[in-house]
Amino acid sequence: MANLLIWHAGRTVGPYTADETRSYLANGHIAPDTPAWTEGLIDWSTVSSVLSTLAGRATPTAEPEFTRVADRVLLPDGVAGFCWGALLAAPVWCLGNRVWIGLLTFIPGLGQLVQLWLGFNGRELAWRKGGWASVADFSRVQRRWTQGALVAWALLVLGLTAVMMAQGGRLVPNRGVAAQGPAARPAPEGQAPPARSPGLALPATRQAFERQLQDRTPAEVRSVLGAPAYEREDPAKDVRIYVYRRVTLQPGSTSTDDVAVVAFVGGRARGFQFMQEKRP
Repeated sequence: MANLLIWHAGRTVGPYTADETRSYLANGHIAPDTPAWTEGLIDWSTVSSVLSTLAGRATPTAEPEFTRVADRVLLPDGVAGFCWGALLAAPVWCLGNRVWIGLLTFIPGLGQLVQLWLGFNGRELAWRKGGWASVADFSRVQRRWTQGALVAWALLVLGLTAVMMAQGGRLVPNRGVAAQGPAARPAPEGQAPPARSPGLALPATRQAFERQLQDRTPAEVRSVLGAPAYEREDPAKDVRIYVYRRVTLQPGSTSTDDVAVVAFVGGRARGFQFMQEKRP
């Protein structure tokens, strides 16, 4: 009767009969202390202990019914832990890790509870989906999810901070990096910095602005636009924000945007945002 499960190579295999298991044991495919389980046990035991238990049982008249076997899977060391990637980026994380219950985060109200629950259970759920070469590979992938989520949140917070400052009309003059020659001198209040590149006459369209500055370094952006009106940097996340005033044109009109935000990640311009200040 096939009623014995074995934990082998990082996953549950079986069920096997007692005779099959003894054969694997004799051939050296498994060791006597390999984790094993059968119906009636509260927790996993060793192969030798389970075989002894089965030897003392009467032969059942029907096949045992295995229920919720996944709940009995042992987790290797290094898998358990809090899943920050699932907490901070639940909708995207659940798709990348095939944890479909995470799609419930799209439901207003319930989503926040599911997101918190995934923080405590996400690593275990992702591991049980299988397909991992090793625990080290699993941990490396989950660290990347965490780092990506933190960078996304850092950009969001910095962007919201810039928006709030722009809407309140309280942009702080740049006092960060020292000016590097004439190109880094900030423009007078209310005026756009002079164009520094033949390919970008200011004020420029948003499309041209992004096209000319995409993937440029902070120094290269300064050489084109001069010093920003506001600057913020987070060295730990390798994220920097430059805020310029009245250097871009609103689509469909000749009016200038009050604020143009350039976000640098990894030392390169990766994101752009354009805003108008609220006026009474």
